[in-house]
Amino acid sequence: MRAQASIELLLVFLAAVAFLLAFMPLIRGVNSLAHHAAVSKQQEISFERLCGDMREAFVLGDGTRIRRDGVFAADTALRTLPGGGFAMFFNDSEKQDNLTRALGFVPALPEAAFGKGAYSFAIANDGGEVRLEITRRTTG
Repeated sequence: MRAQASIELLLVFLAAVAFLLAFMPLIRGVNSLAHHAAVSKQQEISFERLCGDMREAFVLGDGTRIRRDGVFAADTALRTLPGGGFAMFFNDSEKQDNLTRALGFVPALPEAAFGKGAYSFAIANDGGEVRLEITRRTTG
């Protein structure tokens, strides 16, 4: 009787493990989607701040200087689009995404790609040209 109960308990345990293993890809997929959603939200916040600061520098005119600290939550590249557009491309967890916004002017952007991390952003309007400079922040 005891041996039969042990075998039954072992079978129940194996069935539970098999059930969990069957759902492991689903659990991993949900975790990946949640991570990408969090990264996308952080990137959107950084993008909106940069857009707002560049618009402000454009409206306030020549001599305007704006500095801000911010974060890129994923590998990021910034590009201008035809007709005064601004785009942020980012790659996280093998998922690529982008954000775009029409600014109404063409900003001068750095050519480099930026890794995940903390940065200082400097926006300047020199003679009507809005320029963005980005430097990596170091701790210490």
